[in-house]
Amino acid sequence: AFLLPGFPHGPDWWIAPARSAADPRVALGVLLHLAAIALIVRTWRSRSPVVPAVLMLWLPSLLMAAVTLTRGVLLQGERHMYLPSAGGACLLGIGGWKLWRRGLAPTTLPRWSLAALYAACLVVSVEQTLVQLAGWRSDETMYRAMMRAQPARADGYLGLALVMIGQRRDPVALQAIERAEAIDSTRYEAATYRAAIASRHADWSEVIRWSRNSIRRGATESDPLLTFTPIDMAD
Repeated sequence: AFLLPGFPHGPDWWIAPARSAADPRVALGVLLHLAAIALIVRTWRSRSPVVPAVLMLWLPSLLMAAVTLTRGVLLQGERHMYLPSAGGACLLGIGGWKLWRRGLAPTTLPRWSLAALYAACLVVSVEQTLVQLAGWRSDETMYRAMMRAQPARADGYLGLALVMIGQRRDPVALQAIERAEAIDSTRYEAATYRAAIASRHADWSEVIRWSRNSIRRGATESDPLLTFTPIDMAD
């Protein structure tokens, strides 16, 4: 989907993973991998420019699929698609050039319609790039963009809370934490951030309470433990 013109590459755009092998996307992925292998085998000795383009498009996807199958780790993000996007662009260019040279037969469409289609794809892609870049000006704008794109997920609110804590805007941070907890009350980050805010105001009983709460929620970072352990020892 990341390779489609106009696909919304937002800071927190999330694609639901396939839940089983019966998912149609799994079958489509297998077919695309087989098609890539067949195309490479068929054109390998011809020195066709299609071969490197297909390799750029296919190999990163193959490696990501291998990591998922062997390690159980799902790699998802447009950063993993930089090289495949270059390969896809090359294939589009090669295909367009071949069509331009031979014409659009057996259709009766004029040749300029192909150029118009490519120009439309370029305009849509540029427009989406400009729209999405607005969400990446700073950490705050990024997390606010995440909140707008997916208000039912806690990640954007928690990220904004962390930024607000760094800027000493505790009331805004607490509002974001409350919204995140209303969505998902199990996130340990919310308790960690509450402990951080309490420590700034020297409210040590709240620091201890929220630090322990964070660990009970499954915190894997060291901050909550370091926050309350010295105080426990002093008690």
